[in-house]
Amino acid sequence: MLDFKLVMHNEQPKRRIVTVTEDKISLMIELAVSDALQTHEKKMFHRIDEKFNQLNETIKSAFPSGDVHGHRVAHEKENEQKEGWKKLKAELLSKFLSAGLWVATGWLAYSIWQSFKHEVLK
Repeated sequence: MLDFKLVMHNEQPKRRIVTVTEDKISLMIELAVSDALQTHEKKMFHRIDEKFNQLNETIKSAFPSGDVHGHRVAHEKENEQKEGWKKLKAELLSKFLSAGLWVATGWLAYSIWQSFKHEVLK
């Protein structure tokens, strides 16, 4: 980055001595580091964009025809149907237990009646 100019003196090239101060060296280093960081940052963002696009395509390919919304709606409908079946099962179980309780009560009443009848007829 130092710019040396050739000066012709007596037909022989001589280097012109350039005074380089610490400030100039610091500035040159700062510019070189800044350029390197910018280049690295561009490459890094490009790589991240590539990976993100690959991930996006992978996720989309997991759904039928890439239809994420349709897939979600299908699951929501399926969950609604499951809830309907759960409610139906709970109702049936409730009715079954209620009917069973009435049958048990009736059988107990019949048994008591038969026992009473048997004792009276003795």
